Amino acid sequence: MGEAFFYQKNYQAAANAFAKRCSVPEPSEKWTEVWAHVYLGKIFDLWGSAPRAVNEYSKAKQPTTTPAARRKKRAPAEKNLSEAAHH
Repeated sequence: MGEAFFYQKNYQAAANAFAKRCSVPEPSEKWTEVWAHVYLGKIFDLWGSAPRAVNEYSKAKQPTTTPAARRKKRAPAEKNLSEAAHH
């Protein structure tokens, strides 16, 4: 749901949905928490809050339980973290 709000540019609703997703992920759906942090980082970037964006991107890069999940999240988190550092 957060992604739909994000693309509708309803960033507050998106942030709320992603924050909720970060708080209660199922172990088998850990990757959704990772993407929630990536999108939260993007939202904070759009709001001009680079420190909060960097914090979210850093959370997205934290280790997960499986190698496949780590590969899925690493590239977008690193790309956005790099872009946030240049703002």
